[in-house]
Amino acid sequence: MPFIGRTAYCVMLVIFKNLGGKKAPYSLISVDKIIELLEMFHKITVGRRWVFYILALLELIGFIKRQIRAGNRSDGTVYQQSSMIFFKARGARFLMGKLVTGAKELWKRIITWAENEKKRISAERDLTRQPSLPEQTIDQGRFESLALSGIKTFPA
Repeated sequence: MPFIGRTAYCVMLVIFKNLGGKKAPYSLISVDKIIELLEMFHKITVGRRWVFYILALLELIGFIKRQIRAGNRSDGTVYQQSSMIFFKARGARFLMGKLVTGAKELWKRIITWAENEKKRISAERDLTRQPSLPEQTIDQGRFESLALSGIKTFPA
């Protein structure tokens, strides 16, 4: 496991404690709220830029995933909402290694979701018709002849 500092570990804990209920492995917590909770519970004072840096680091390591969210107003303008922060299995395993209460349940939810997603994707693949090998070679031959038909050769 990669080494992360105390502030990054505390940011992970703050995000973990603010997950969206029992079934959701994601959090809608804002950066301002992360800063406020870091000061309140961990006595760590940081700025917005540092929290964004830590979130980028955790995403690079593979502990979390961020998804940008935007909303539409009635007048047609678009506004940005706080990102959804998902825990990945690697991040849940890291928290399990640190003996964080509830991390094992999070890891089980992530694994169960991944298995269900794998079943759903394989079922969708079975429904779509895959061309057989002779069809692929015939199509490849047609493509090559069509591509070469527009090329004119010039004498050397």
